[in-house]
Amino acid sequence: MKGDKPAHGYAVLRLAKAAAPPLALARAGALLLQKLTQHGPAVLRTFLYEHWIACPQGAWLSQLQDDVKLIALYVPSVQDFLSVREPVNDLLESLRADPTWWPRQARAADKAFQKAIDDWAINRPSPVTNAEPPLPFASISAFTLLVHTASCRLPAILLSMCAVTAATVGMDQSDKCSNILSIREIASSDRVKSCPP
Repeated sequence: MKGDKPAHGYAVLRLAKAAAPPLALARAGALLLQKLTQHGPAVLRTFLYEHWIACPQGAWLSQLQDDVKLIALYVPSVQDFLSVREPVNDLLESLRADPTWWPRQARAADKAFQKAIDDWAINRPSPVTNAEPPLPFASISAFTLLVHTASCRLPAILLSMCAVTAATVGMDQSDKCSNILSIREIASSDRVKSCPP
């Protein structure tokens, strides 16, 4: 609707019960590492590790440092198991001992994030309503008229005028009547009169 403020990003994530994008990427990486550790191939594991040793700045495993920092924000106990200086080495060692440990920490971070945005929504001065979005056409007669005019091979500009007019129907009763009248005026033009009923 015109003049409405867009929903806050946290409100959208909360309604969708979705993870924050960086947490979602960290969790996906954790699950991939789990699968690589459990099922291989060993050549790929070796390649990833050697690449990280040779070129830590550009290696895929380097993202684990940021993932550890991010997950530690939501699950502080992670810091007790991973060193500050070498979190990637410690994380890789933990995967050998228990391949599911890191994905569990990522899942716990996701749950903590969900709780944090629930708390944010409760403490927010003006919460987002769960109202359903308005239907694009509030009147079946306006919709029917639009479909009729669309089947008549009208010029694109006339169809777009009909669509815009029909999409605005339904806000106020007087606007509704005038918008339907506008569509009827367009539909009663000479070009539309030649259309089959």
